[in-house]
Amino acid sequence: MTPPPRSLFAKLLQSENAKVFAGTTLGLVICAIPVFGKGIISGEGKKGHDLFSQEKPEIVEARGDKWAKEARLRREGEHQK
Repeated sequence: MTPPPRSLFAKLLQSENAKVFAGTTLGLVICAIPVFGKGIISGEGKKGHDLFSQEKPEIVEARGDKWAKEARLRREGEHQK
């Protein structure tokens, strides 16, 4: 009787080094999905909401604009008195 044929994957992962390489590569790919996959999967997201964004999120910018406007109105009101 002949032994059953081994799959290509099983043939490639015979040595311990190959198993470690395959496991490490798989782990890195899984960790990279949120970093590189976000723009690909969902299209371009909101400004400032991606992982390495240098921009402020829209809601923070809008709140800052609102506070600046209120402060400017208060200062103008004090100057008129």
